[in-house]
Amino acid sequence: MQMKQEITKTTTEVIAGSTASKFAYGGAGTAIIFGVTANELAAYAGIIIGLLTLAVNIYYKHKNYKLAERRLNEELNQNNH
Repeated sequence: MQMKQEITKTTTEVIAGSTASKFAYGGAGTAIIFGVTANELAAYAGIIIGLLTLAVNIYYKHKNYKLAERRLNEELNQNNH
């Protein structure tokens, strides 16, 4: 019984090692093909997230401005009547 457990444990370790190795080689190959390091990839992702955040902020500021403008016009119309 103990021999069977050791064989199972060894097999699991070999499979895990093989899988990790394949992922490492895949990541390295991708970096070589695209010429991007992990730091550069993080920088690009940060830039993209920053630009998306800016776009969302501009959109909601514009909506807020339109809402404030509408409220002001309604208030002015009520005061004129």
